[in-house]
Amino acid sequence: RTSGTHSFPLKANSATWRPLLPIFNPECGRFGAESAFCLLGYNDAGEIVLAQAGRFFDWRNTSFYEEATSLRLFYHDPASLKGEGEAIEVTAPSARLISGRVAFTGAHWCRPDFRERGLPSITPRIARALAIARWDVDLTCTIMAKDIYTRGIARRAGYFHSEWTVELKNTPTGTFPAALLLSARSSIIADLENLLVNFVDTDVDV
Repeated sequence: RTSGTHSFPLKANSATWRPLLPIFNPECGRFGAESAFCLLGYNDAGEIVLAQAGRFFDWRNTSFYEEATSLRLFYHDPASLKGEGEAIEVTAPSARLISGRVAFTGAHWCRPDFRERGLPSITPRIARALAIARWDVDLTCTIMAKDIYTRGIARRAGYFHSEWTVELKNTPTGTFPAALLLSARSSIIADLENLLVNFVDTDVDV
């Protein structure tokens, strides 16, 4: 199920989900249904057990590097909304080359009792496919904290190109180094085709 402005179940699941990046907070970014989506998964009881989001950016006259280091990636008005000492430093080489029609995906959460069903690998791919279908993007990108990246999550989610570093400092999510993950449109389509060709239905006890 998709929603343009549906709020995430973040506060109710703070034990299994770190604070949300400002990029996905409508109060920080002033975005609407035309430039953002939220994927929500429900169990049979109607409880939210899965979430994933995406944002669209027209960066034909700018780049990821410029938007991130200026904090415009997070805030529509960084001067009034950023926290004390908040900054983003970017040394990833491709950051200055990420421009055009771009989708930033993230805010992925899967309730622990559903994580063994393969959803963390499937949902990010659905988000990238939806970004292409909805916004005709040239590429998608995201950032992933180092402690998550080292567990192999990026590759399992279909991000095969990663660069270091996007350094977050004093953000609402914390201070930590992150990898810049990016996928060109052609790579996203090829990965989806490979996933579908090799997808095997298995019975899952529920």
